[in-house]
Amino acid sequence: MKTIYLALGYKCNHRCTSCPCLSDDKLKEELAYNDIMKKFCDTTSCLFVISGGEPTLYSHFVEIISFLSKNNFVKVLSNGDRFSDIDFSDQFLSKINIRNVSLTTTLHDYEEYRHERVNNSKGSFKRSISGIRYLNDYGIKVTIKHCITPENYNRIKGFFEFVYDNFPETFDIQISGIDFLGMDKVSRNKALRIGNMYAFLDDALEYIDMKYINHRRKVSCINIPLCNLDPINWKYCHLSNSNIYNIYVSPKFVNDNYSESKTDIGCFSELCLNCDVSKYCMGTYKSAFDLYGDKLIKPIKVL
Repeated sequence: MKTIYLALGYKCNHRCTSCPCLSDDKLKEELAYNDIMKKFCDTTSCLFVISGGEPTLYSHFVEIISFLSKNNFVKVLSNGDRFSDIDFSDQFLSKINIRNVSLTTTLHDYEEYRHERVNNSKGSFKRSISGIRYLNDYGIKVTIKHCITPENYNRIKGFFEFVYDNFPETFDIQISGIDFLGMDKVSRNKALRIGNMYAFLDDALEYIDMKYINHRRKVSCINIPLCNLDPINWKYCHLSNSNIYNIYVSPKFVNDNYSESKTDIGCFSELCLNCDVSKYCMGTYKSAFDLYGDKLIKPIKVL
């Protein structure tokens, strides 16, 4: 299935500390609605990944999702905040093909004040949770994403418990490495001092294996090199090194020729060439390799 990534615009209602899209000159830019309609009017059976900024702030958000979801699968990457507005959510739900639409929302922490310390938006924790619960109640598949950062790397087990205790099994969990591109210098230095920010992930995954053995919730890990995890936990990973969008369109990069575009995620160290599992490894953000260098990985040799 072809994957088409659309960053509709850079405007956002949160101010996340590690966001690379915060400069004021970018906030006014968005894709032209008519261009999107024209480009993809005959597209079918593809996966559209809809992002931003915050895509729900796009001037024709509902219309775009309605149009694309008729004959395609659509994954919306949203902070979920605006879906706490019931009128907006009802309009959204009434226009789209619910069976073809899913939502991924990031929660930075399981405690309200910690979450909002990252995104600088007071009240957003409760609003986002309210929004994603409402959509889930009406059939939208929701994944709660959690990016591992210097602030929460040792709190993953608690995050798992929070989701398992407060959300039904229809909510999936996705644990992700972080893009350091927009992270401030203080946080970068903290990450360097910590070293391996995935040190607590193995224990957390083994913990849910034991405690929630009969649950049907899907748990996955992305943007984390396989060599940073115990092989017993590779079952949670996307075992592929194919990191290509068939089409990538954003306000600053419009791919008019519909050619393939590589993502900034992969195995970027020369040491990865000597790893026996690199062909199965998704790798992580290039910005992580830029920050840590070869210290980030430890090539695996299969005897």
